[in-house]
Amino acid sequence: MTPVKATQPLELLREHLARPEPVAAYSDLGMMFLNQLPNAEAHSLLSERAAQMQGQIADLERVPIHEGAIGRGLFGVDLAVSRQLALLRADLGWLTQTLGGLGQV
Repeated sequence: MTPVKATQPLELLREHLARPEPVAAYSDLGMMFLNQLPNAEAHSLLSERAAQMQGQIADLERVPIHEGAIGRGLFGVDLAVSRQLALLRADLGWLTQTLGGLGQV
């Protein structure tokens, strides 16, 4: 590999880390059509989703923390797990709030 080609992966990494990615999930499509289901069924399905998310959170919380080059818990893997946990917790919070609203309809 030439010196120029050797730097290309690092340049791609830098570009990827500096730019936010669009946040979209496959579940967004299902949420758009949630009103096609009876309220009780929608509530039941979303409750099941919340329970599974709680399981995913519990699994990720058991991932050991590594001693990173830039500090404890600041190793690349730790950052990825930490971000995934934050996203799941935020999504679960939103879902819990949404389930509360569905219960009132």
